[in-house]
Amino acid sequence: MLGPGPFSTARRLAGSSRQDLDVCATRVWSAIECLRKVGTAGEISLQVDDPPDGNWITLSCGTVRIATVTARVPGAEGVVVVAACTRPAYDSSDR
Repeated sequence: MLGPGPFSTARRLAGSSRQDLDVCATRVWSAIECLRKVGTAGEISLQVDDPPDGNWITLSCGTVRIATVTARVPGAEGVVVVAACTRPAYDSSDR
């Protein structure tokens, strides 16, 4: 599901966070989905913002930041990944 660029990000993330590659790939995929929902078009280049810290990992693309977290949900096998993004508020004076 991930192209070469995003998969490379997932591999780097797995190495630096010592988390399973599947979980890191899901974090990257979730971040890309967030970016698409806020209207990001074209090729997406994700950066890891901070060193991985436990369950939370923050990624960014331009001015959009995506926080991802893993959690265990009763009845679900393994962990689930939750992602939420923020972007700067629209400022009408920028026109």
